[in-house]
Amino acid sequence: MDCKSASLNLNFSTLITLSIVGFALLESCSTPSYLSFQNKNWAEQIGKSVEGQKLIFVGADISGSEENSKFKAEAKSLENLANECSFVPKGTYLADQLMTKTDGQTRVIVKLVVDMNLCEQARNSILPNDIEGLINFGYTEQIQKFQEENEKQITYSAPPPSAKQKVEMILNSDSVALVRDDDDFFLVRQQAAYLKQIILMSKRGKLPTGLINFERVFGVLSEKTSAIRAYEKINPVLKSSSMTWSTVKERLSQNSKIKESVEREKVTTLQKSPKNKAHTLKSRQPAQIEEAK
Repeated sequence: MDCKSASLNLNFSTLITLSIVGFALLESCSTPSYLSFQNKNWAEQIGKSVEGQKLIFVGADISGSEENSKFKAEAKSLENLANECSFVPKGTYLADQLMTKTDGQTRVIVKLVVDMNLCEQARNSILPNDIEGLINFGYTEQIQKFQEENEKQITYSAPPPSAKQKVEMILNSDSVALVRDDDDFFLVRQQAAYLKQIILMSKRGKLPTGLINFERVFGVLSEKTSAIRAYEKINPVLKSSSMTWSTVKERLSQNSKIKESVEREKVTTLQKSPKNKAHTLKSRQPAQIEEAK
């Protein structure tokens, strides 16, 4: 079986994290005997699960293209895995996949596996050489491509942010290392994963030289890692939890949409009210006069 290579509006900082953070052969690809290709029960458990010392990430996608469905199903699993481990380490492999076709649509479900020890090593890596030595570059490129495609679907009121602007938003975030609840936990983990992704891409010449201040990035990355560790220590259940970044991202996005919808409704109601409209225009008058000056 083919495997992948190691060699493919919230506040703006949160939005970037939500949108963030080539195909080839795996450098080292083996399939443990305990994984049965005849048993497809795993396909019913989309998300994360734990089997012994293995972390299992299952992702699914459906579209009119088999290639596109497979790419996105893998990318969703990889993004969740990268959030868990801070990047996809070498030794991660595609253990199984299931494909069904109905009415011109192809649904693909994939199962990715990584050893817990490899994941832990990845999480503890902050220095560029350590990251580069452990990271699966092919899978990381796939995540980046997936994130770029998702970002194209976002409607910005201004030109989309550059890679440098994304990094600056994360570095300047008020919640650089603030983890108050599970949502913050996954959000800060995704920001840390994105920073490591940027570090790797810079070292591999995929981004312009001098794009970011690495010393500053390492400082913020250390703070985020410490905050993540501290929250995990008081919430050990997260280690075996089935929660994933995809689940949290969807919830945060929905909450943002609901909030924006409510705000739009308030503005619409206010504008339709003659009394309120008059009051609003009156209250704006001094500002308009001042602006004219």
